[in-house]
Amino acid sequence: MGILLIATLFCWSCSNSTETEEVFVPLEDEKTEQTEVAKIQENIQNEIEAEEEVNEEDMDAMLPVFSVINAYLCENQGEYDGENPDFYWGALSYAISGIGPNYGELYGIKGEDVRLHRMVVEELASIFFPNVLELPKIPSSLKKQVWYNSNDDSYYCKVGEPGEVKTEIASYEKNDDGSVTVLASYQAGDTLEEIASFLYLLRENPALDKAVKPDFHYTIDSVSYELSKDRVSQGESPEDFAAKVQSAITLRDMEMLSLLIQYPFKVDENTMIDNEKEFMELEQTIVVTEELAREIQDTDTSQLLEIEQGYMIGEEQYNIWFALTEEGYKITGMNK
Repeated sequence: MGILLIATLFCWSCSNSTETEEVFVPLEDEKTEQTEVAKIQENIQNEIEAEEEVNEEDMDAMLPVFSVINAYLCENQGEYDGENPDFYWGALSYAISGIGPNYGELYGIKGEDVRLHRMVVEELASIFFPNVLELPKIPSSLKKQVWYNSNDDSYYCKVGEPGEVKTEIASYEKNDDGSVTVLASYQAGDTLEEIASFLYLLRENPALDKAVKPDFHYTIDSVSYELSKDRVSQGESPEDFAAKVQSAITLRDMEMLSLLIQYPFKVDENTMIDNEKEFMELEQTIVVTEELAREIQDTDTSQLLEIEQGYMIGEEQYNIWFALTEEGYKITGMNK
């Protein structure tokens, strides 16, 4: 009986000690574990914040792209329209001339023409106009400005002389959907006055998924801009515009003239046109008569007559009127 009682007490003691046993964790090991968890959380937070930020180098790499679009939009007083072949190839011709020199042997100069290999033009096109999957056919109206040569698999365009121009990135911000909003300014003229501000919406370049990193981290989703009357007048003087008109009339260049007119435009007592397309369908001799061409050709564009409606080139009988509009200086009337 005594032996049984001792055995029973011994078994109870063993069972009770197992139930109440606690695992001892040294204080230093506990602190180390907490530190590791804190580091992991901090790294995750840093990665999230890094994704929310815009890499300054990636943004600076887009500056030549902004410069091309800024210049083309300002000089042509147009709207960004990547699906329009005229706008598409007009802007790309600026890119071939302006960005092409960065591509070494793939770029070249032949007399008054510049050359850029097709592969580079396609890459630039995918940055400027990512929604257009294939290079469209060059419009007939631009074939003197940009063309393809199958012998060297390259595109050619005329060497451009943009004059004193400058583009600056004023600000940029990453949006919740991963896109980036960029405000860029365009400055022109001898004093580099700002004549327009552009708002770009950029998307991440789909080519980033490929093995070779592309030259540009982003592609253009959309562009909008404001061109104030004051800024236009700083960027282009009435005399500069008058010289353009004189050149277009002297050369009988209907294409250039169509870009200088404010629409709708009254050609004569019986003809009113609403846009450039309708203007290009007119007979050249109806618009530019010999009398008008002779008078405008002899005009000194540095001595303009300022009238109530703007400015006049020519004399009382044969003349052209133009004025400052929201789209810049435009021809508003003709006496021919």
